[in-house]
Amino acid sequence: MNRVRYLISLFVISSIFFSKNMLAYDVENLSSNNEIFILLMNESPGAVVHSIQISNSLPPFVTDVETEFVPQTVVGGGSGLLKINFDIGFGVVGSQGDMTFLIEGLAAGKTVTTSLTIPLNIVAIGEAQNQQGQLGSATPVEDQDGADSDNDGVTDLHELAYGSNPYSSESTPLNVSDDDLDGLYNWQDNCSNITNTDQTDTDSDGVGDACDDDIDGDGVVNQDDAFPNNNNESYDTDNDDIGDNADNCPNISNPDQIDSDGDGEGDACETPEEFVPLLPFWAYPLLAILLVVCRSFFTKSSRVVRVI
Repeated sequence: MNRVRYLISLFVISSIFFSKNMLAYDVENLSSNNEIFILLMNESPGAVVHSIQISNSLPPFVTDVETEFVPQTVVGGGSGLLKINFDIGFGVVGSQGDMTFLIEGLAAGKTVTTSLTIPLNIVAIGEAQNQQGQLGSATPVEDQDGADSDNDGVTDLHELAYGSNPYSSESTPLNVSDDDLDGLYNWQDNCSNITNTDQTDTDSDGVGDACDDDIDGDGVVNQDDAFPNNNNESYDTDNDDIGDNADNCPNISNPDQIDSDGDGEGDACETPEEFVPLLPFWAYPLLAILLVVCRSFFTKSSRVVRVI
């Protein structure tokens, strides 16, 4: 089964003929239960669209078309769902044809006529994508009385199905876009202009790393930050690939970080201390005795002998 979802605003309150064309959808030869889901929106708050009728014109390879529209009326500023189910008979691979639907209704005493053209392209069995068109996070289903958190006329369930934000009235299925073509709609994408399917956001500031000028959120922009992914380090004064905050010699390059005496200051920048030998405790009395003897000796040697 080849599911195709397509979005179009069909109803406006005036006597007009509106058509919408699109790129062809791939359908497999001799396939059944192909489905297209169309969201119908009534953008005129003061009028109810009712007495809706749907007729079609089909290419020869399309068979057994069924349409289901829920609800049968669309309140002003509201929406409804049209599902088209069809089979594909035998057709030449590569051939194309248009399914055209004429949708007529009555709103505020005026006739509303809308035309929808859906091009189809026959492909070999197994070559059609399972889902094509504008997709959200769920398959559209009937949701007549569902919640509409942002009061934009489209229920939350339908907004999710068509990829718009159910909690923002500025985001509707009519203005859903994916500017960077990374599979995420702009309202979902933390870098809407730069492809970043992984959505990595190191500093959790809501801006993806791909477009964040301060990835680690340490207040130093990436171009000036020696460690743009580490919010504990920003500078490396001695260029030894060890940040100043962690470097035991921040002004002298010492990538080995050797600190022989374990005092937190690397050997490379530590001033050598004067060597003072340590003596055992018993040596000090002996040393004192030696000093006394030496003093006595030198005193006697320096006596002046006076001869008369």
